Amino acid sequence: MYYSISKGELTVGHEDQPDVVLRISRPNGEVSLEKSHEVGVFGGTSHISCILGMIRLRLTKYVILITKSRVVGHYLAGKVEVRQAVDYEIIALRDWKFKDEAESQYLEILKAHLDSQMKNIFFSYDFDLTRNMQSMASVSSSSERQYPFETADDQFFWNRFVSDDLISAAKNIDSRIGSFIQPVIHGVVSLHDTTYKGERVNFGLITRRSRYRAGTRYFRRGIDEDGQVANFNETEQILEAPGGEIYSFVQTRGSVPTFWGEVNNLRYKPQLQVSDTSAVDAAHRHFEDQYTKYQGKTYLVNLVNQNGYEKPVKESYENVVRNLADAEKLQYIYFDFHHECSKMRWHRVDLLIDNLLDLGIDKQKWYKLGKPDANNRCQVEETQKGTVRTNCMDCLDRTNVVQSKLAHWVLERQLEDAEVGLLMYTGKSDPKFEYVFQNTWADNADGVSKAYAGTGALKTDFTRLGRRTKLGALSDLSNSIMRYLRNNYFDGPRQDGYDLFLGNHLPYETPDSPFYDARPLTVQSVPYLLIGAAVMVGAAIFFPKEDQPKLVNRLFIASWLTVIGYCFKMFATRGMDYVCWPKLCPVDFVVDSPTKGKHISHQDNLKMQ
Repeated sequence: MYYSISKGELTVGHEDQPDVVLRISRPNGEVSLEKSHEVGVFGGTSHISCILGMIRLRLTKYVILITKSRVVGHYLAGKVEVRQAVDYEIIALRDWKFKDEAESQYLEILKAHLDSQMKNIFFSYDFDLTRNMQSMASVSSSSERQYPFETADDQFFWNRFVSDDLISAAKNIDSRIGSFIQPVIHGVVSLHDTTYKGERVNFGLITRRSRYRAGTRYFRRGIDEDGQVANFNETEQILEAPGGEIYSFVQTRGSVPTFWGEVNNLRYKPQLQVSDTSAVDAAHRHFEDQYTKYQGKTYLVNLVNQNGYEKPVKESYENVVRNLADAEKLQYIYFDFHHECSKMRWHRVDLLIDNLLDLGIDKQKWYKLGKPDANNRCQVEETQKGTVRTNCMDCLDRTNVVQSKLAHWVLERQLEDAEVGLLMYTGKSDPKFEYVFQNTWADNADGVSKAYAGTGALKTDFTRLGRRTKLGALSDLSNSIMRYLRNNYFDGPRQDGYDLFLGNHLPYETPDSPFYDARPLTVQSVPYLLIGAAVMVGAAIFFPKEDQPKLVNRLFIASWLTVIGYCFKMFATRGMDYVCWPKLCPVDFVVDSPTKGKHISHQDNLKMQ
């Protein structure tokens, strides 16, 4: 694709449709399709990968282009090429002569979001990545030609909101505009051409992140009234065997589907809040969607601790499941990961796999395309019936370990089914292929974790090497510290970026700037006071005035140490005031003791203090 800009319009040309171009007028952003010879699009053009979308802030609309991308892998016998976004450009459709501080801040949030999330954006010109192979097969059975945006899974169509203007134009003005709409996913794609016992195979993962209730670790938890949960990801494991068979196995992960949250207050463990409001109706919507989408029973694997800090979340989840008791659609399995796998006993995850087998997980099977026939067509030989939904508190570290173990168990059965050879766990496994498998799942853990928590995942040494190591423990310590810092001091703008890009906050419907700091000046000044006091103490210690009595110098230091003590007391007693909170959308399901059971925002919390 190519684009060019003039004073009155932005035009985009597509090599597959050389006779027409997409025209976006300036400054109103109206979309139309024009004949290319009348517009002359190929004069002074620049190459782009696709249009990510259009977004309206306060003063004008902006077109977001993915200007560079790279190929990260192929699957379906090389027919599908998957690309990762590398760089982007934002084009304002109108230049404003006066400065609007709120517009500038919105634009900075958008740029920061795209800067941090480009590496998680994937797309394909050949296949709808928003759908797994089994789901896409059911859509492709339609004889009517459809553009990718028409068949995309709305949950994983990451740029759905910013594509609204183009979709509306395709439906109401000219259907051919649909060819300029490129659905993308947000997640992790890791595809590898490798070998198994000397035979060529293709193996990989595609993880799709839901655009609903998306955000950062502590600012998006639990479920909402519509049945959407935080940090929901679908992970599809793909295997293409030497004989031509193609296998797909899908698992999901998502936050505990009850009304709960963790309130950041600068302490290492935030304040856990579990609402008394029943989440049964919301959870019912969530699980009904799972049952319909994955065509069968959902196995609910819960890894939350049964004692201590996490216990209320476990009890809340189990209360919901009891009220939804439906043996045909739901099967709850509890596994105390930290207890069972303590003292490096990671092999005990196999107990969970055995439990799943006793409950009939082997009947779930997987999706399988058979060997190509004489006409190079593949028949569907197996379909996956249902899925395993795994969660811990964050749906990151413990969850990925368990998902990788289940995926390995399934992979062994698929290799048997494809008649490749000996199983991987018989002592005669292929070390090279084992290395690819382990690192693919570890990279998946890091990708999902960075998007949600801001750091790589914990416990990836076990996923990569099959054992815990001292270096892995040090890496986990480093990541834990970084998570604390990011989640308390940096995640507010990150959450704002998600809410702005996904359409949860509409700047043009917000007349007053949301960026005003409403905290009292006495509260705002404390961090600066702390820095100033620390500087003064340091100066008095390292550069004392020699002509002053020692008592005067000590009193000077003591006075500033008192100020430092006051600052830390403020941090301890009013920690919430010093957390970097989102400014665009309130954090829901944060409850305070005076109004326990009610859903209130952070701003309401501050008013009560």
